[in-house]
Amino acid sequence: MIQTVIAQWAAVESVNTFLENAATRFNTPRKAITILRSQLRRPPSDVDISNPSDEVYTALQALGCLACYVTPAHPLAIRTRNHRDASQTASSIESNWSSCVGLWVLFFIDKFLLAETEPSTQYGQELLDVIAYMIPLLFMYPALCSDNVQAVEQLKSISHEFPNIATRAMLMLVEKYHFTWNSWCSSVGSVQLYGISGSESFTAAMLEAAFTYGHNVSLIYVRHIHRECQRAHTTSEIMDFAGMRCLMLSFTTCIHPDSPLYIPFILNGGVRKLTDLLTTVIRRRKSIRHIQSTTSSNFEDPYVVAALAASQLGMTFSRSPRSVCDALEGGLISAIFKANRFYDYEKFGSYLSNSHHGEMLSESFKNILERIAMFLVYPSVLHRFLNAAEKMTREGLEEALAVKSQPLFKTWRGYVEIAHDAHRVYRRMKTKGTSRCGYGKCPMHVKGQLGRNPEVIRYFRCTACKSITYCSRECAKNCWKESHKEQCQRLIEDSKTERGHPAHVDTIFHNELRRTFIRRHKEQIYGALTRFFQQNTSGFWEIIGIPRAVIVLDFCRPAFLSIEAMSVMNLEQLLKDKRLQNFSERVDFLRKVDKAALRENKVIVMTFVPTVGSGYGEDTSWPGSVDVIPASSSLTSNADDDSEYSDSHLSDFEGSEERATNERTMQTEEVD
Repeated sequence: MIQTVIAQWAAVESVNTFLENAATRFNTPRKAITILRSQLRRPPSDVDISNPSDEVYTALQALGCLACYVTPAHPLAIRTRNHRDASQTASSIESNWSSCVGLWVLFFIDKFLLAETEPSTQYGQELLDVIAYMIPLLFMYPALCSDNVQAVEQLKSISHEFPNIATRAMLMLVEKYHFTWNSWCSSVGSVQLYGISGSESFTAAMLEAAFTYGHNVSLIYVRHIHRECQRAHTTSEIMDFAGMRCLMLSFTTCIHPDSPLYIPFILNGGVRKLTDLLTTVIRRRKSIRHIQSTTSSNFEDPYVVAALAASQLGMTFSRSPRSVCDALEGGLISAIFKANRFYDYEKFGSYLSNSHHGEMLSESFKNILERIAMFLVYPSVLHRFLNAAEKMTREGLEEALAVKSQPLFKTWRGYVEIAHDAHRVYRRMKTKGTSRCGYGKCPMHVKGQLGRNPEVIRYFRCTACKSITYCSRECAKNCWKESHKEQCQRLIEDSKTERGHPAHVDTIFHNELRRTFIRRHKEQIYGALTRFFQQNTSGFWEIIGIPRAVIVLDFCRPAFLSIEAMSVMNLEQLLKDKRLQNFSERVDFLRKVDKAALRENKVIVMTFVPTVGSGYGEDTSWPGSVDVIPASSSLTSNADDDSEYSDSHLSDFEGSEERATNERTMQTEEVD
């Protein structure tokens, strides 16, 4: 990283030398425009990028000077006193953009920046650095024009391919970690997002770069975040917060769950890198040591970078407990509790509302906590969240958060209580000896724990698919021979496309949560069933037949054990629910179960949990376990246990589906 910084400094010095020499030839914008318009005119059809012609060199000098003179704060503009006429320079560029300036800009991007090979000479490389430096400065000329929108549209009109070409150039320079990456993100983002076409053309350009030209857009973003965090930790330089702000806004399309770039971002470790960025900005004091006061306008860029990172993290949480686990392991909770300066900025940064139109950081953190709470039905998330909560209590950080952001603290405490409640259910499941072995023929399924203490049984997970747990190597070997050998690879492939499935231990826990819910709310459940039957046993329903009732438990919410998670639905209504639109096998299975339940005067209990991946359509619910309970409370007794109506009761109808949930591999790793 230090060598990279040194090389960048050398490149900057080379660019400055080139521009100083160019300014002696073109000390006014008029001279630069005149030679482009009258002598050089149109660029050549081809060029040797290692040894360009004098004509190309002259054009680069002229454009370089224009780029400096249209930037009022540029040292060269100030030294030549052209900074006072920057608006006039912008007007000259605008009026000559289509005839000469824009043509040469497009030429330098296409022939140099997007060339398939690098220059083979030092001379060619130095000119490439100049091109990369001056073009984003030229792109900013519309900001000084009287009609900004019209100027931006004219800039784009130089070629119908211009937005895509500029975006590809930006991606290449970000990927190379060129010293101009921040200028490119700022200028290209401004040009693309500011104008009549808005963000749609920018999104289309990013997608075309990814799927037509082969740019790994998601990986470029992930690697750049990694390099910036690494740079902050290994050098004395301050992070370029303004550049990171522009970069994150430019790459927002990668993060949206509906984007085809979302899954590659997740699989390339994007969640962990976003968390690293958040913790670097918030927890590392050196990152913002140059800003003495949180009321200073200089605090805006670090604040917005942190807010964007939190907002993007929240989006990645929408469809995967894997993302939540990555963030929790990366120190997300610690960042929430150590962001006191940022919470102060929200209170005292009076200009923030005018300059930052996204979510406040504390609001993003509240949304993040809400989404984490939704995934507490997964033991992997539950354990990591409670470990983080215990650490915050141990370090005495809760009191400070209560002072700095009372609403965020209340949200935190509410979800911690939900987590403790869920953990008590998990502990009870372990204590009573519920087997978590994924081998369907495990002796413990038939004979209980066989004298083994359930508190000390160690379970092992398949290290390949990481979906099934076993109580012993013997069960793992038997399961591998009988079925898991064929299933393991399919599960691995599904995980690569984010089309995952709840692991076996997840399903066991979901079943325990369902049984706990029914025990806690039995009176309300039967009250709701009574009202359903009363409303559907007269009039119209007497003619067409009484509809079948289904109790639906929606665990896709933070308060998943509250009565608000329960509803009673018509069976046919449920089967048409969007949550089942990609699960035709589950629909057929529910019909079979309902026929059996009808004969025994029982009703179905259907549980929905958050999905494990993104490959199941727009909805984020996974149709989990199916249970049956008596249709009337008069048919139950104090001796009844909800487990009597669990999945084993329906084994005749579940068939291969149940067995497919219970199998995995010889290679194992220990789990809690």
